[in-house]
Amino acid sequence: MTRPARFRPSVLARLPHTPKWHLPALVSAVLTTVALSPAQTVAAQDSAGDAAENPTPHVTTRLVMDRHAVHPGDTVPFGISFDIDPGWHLYWRGYSDSGLPIDVSFELPDGVSLSPLRWPAPSYLPGVAGMLDLVYLEQVTLVADLTVSPDVEPGTALPVLARHEWLVCEELCLFGSGETAMQLSVVSRDEEIDADEAGRSRLDRAARRLPRLPRSASGEAPGEVSVRWQENRAQITVPGANRLVFHPYEDCGYPADLLHQGDVEGAHLMLDLAPPAERPLRLSGILEVHRPETPRADFLSLLEIRP
Repeated sequence: MTRPARFRPSVLARLPHTPKWHLPALVSAVLTTVALSPAQTVAAQDSAGDAAENPTPHVTTRLVMDRHAVHPGDTVPFGISFDIDPGWHLYWRGYSDSGLPIDVSFELPDGVSLSPLRWPAPSYLPGVAGMLDLVYLEQVTLVADLTVSPDVEPGTALPVLARHEWLVCEELCLFGSGETAMQLSVVSRDEEIDADEAGRSRLDRAARRLPRLPRSASGEAPGEVSVRWQENRAQITVPGANRLVFHPYEDCGYPADLLHQGDVEGAHLMLDLAPPAERPLRLSGILEVHRPETPRADFLSLLEIRP
């Protein structure tokens, strides 16, 4: 049986959709005046990766894999998936004018390890007064590689626990937190494992928006992306692109006007950036590349590119 999912107080406060620099004071004031609801316990279903229904309004979480069991020594795709009610959104880990990113930590048994979570590219959500948030709509799965030690005995059930917090917003914002659990069933090497099609679908959807490193120049072939600097302005060029969208990471220089400069038609994108406090100026983020000959966008990771 899957361990019950135990949820911490689900609704901390209702906040207006507020610029990020106003949130700390607002949160502090609200937390001193709002009584927390009691913790709730909800039983999950019976196999690894099934959903534990989340009592927090507007968000449901589950742990997912692409199979119903693992072999000793396996490394398999794994994720924590968030279903978001229509009209509501969660925040990614990089730039946004308001909001707070999803926060996840794991409690793992001996014999199980996880790579760092990989975050799919978000979507632009323009707001009032020129604000721009980079958010997740409808569904997002944060992805990792889960490794089971070859020393784990077949027949072992390994509990995995995720603790998570988020801010979900529409016109108002709602804080939520909880715990979601799954049991990993370990089977012998000669035992065939059934695919978990629902989990695989969620992981595949996330993988289509995960960034990769751009191809470097090789021989006479140019690199996939070029960046030129003119003082604090970065010009990004991707030959053959007909639309470029930039999603800055937290360590990127602060964009002066991402709403108008960050999503452009054509193969060139220019960003005016301000250096972060006490750090050198850098360009860092996910570049979303659209090409006329391909139906899906490509996502490229640009890391710490400096003038």
